[in-house]
Amino acid sequence: FENQIMAKVQGLDFPAAEALVAKARNYYSDSARIETAAQKLIEEKGRVLGSLGEQYDLYLRERLLMPGKDGKDLPGVIEQLKKIDPKNKLLTDVRLANVYSDQAKKLIASEKLDEAQKLIDIGKQLAPDNVALVNAQDLLTSESQKIERQFSIDKLETTINDNLSGTVNLAAVKPVESQILHLSSLDDQNSALLALASQLAPEINQRLEQLDKNPTLK
Repeated sequence: FENQIMAKVQGLDFPAAEALVAKARNYYSDSARIETAAQKLIEEKGRVLGSLGEQYDLYLRERLLMPGKDGKDLPGVIEQLKKIDPKNKLLTDVRLANVYSDQAKKLIASEKLDEAQKLIDIGKQLAPDNVALVNAQDLLTSESQKIERQFSIDKLETTINDNLSGTVNLAAVKPVESQILHLSSLDDQNSALLALASQLAPEINQRLEQLDKNPTLK
């Protein structure tokens, strides 16, 4: 048992080492060698967790949030903690989710939405169902919809303007009628639509007067 325990300790598999200690004590309750191995386990686990705690605080301060190849970042530390000490308090540290949420919101404000989504996804893996990250995701979704809406508006405006580069009248408007209706559904106070309505107003009023004078034209 002693060799097995120390092998697990050297491999940093502390949960397995602890299970072996518990099993060994059932067979050899007064074994000095088992107790020595158990003490070495406690000391080594304490040393490793102390080191990981220091790394955690450092990476948190330096905002090393994205996983790298060397594991010298918050995701790398959290992965090690989950293996070494699944009930470690740092795994539920509110600072972890908050730092991912805060950084994601800064990226959203800068319209770096893809980068923000990556941060939120990583944050959710490390702190599932955290309210701060849920709120950040909602903000990102809302901002994405705004940008997509504005992109559609800009595209529709370009299409309409390109097709109405000459004389603007009801006949010229007919080919882009669907685009105009779509743009109106997205932004009924759109400046391009208001300008178009102003240009068409004389012809529309003239048509209405003609209909009033001759109802058979309806």
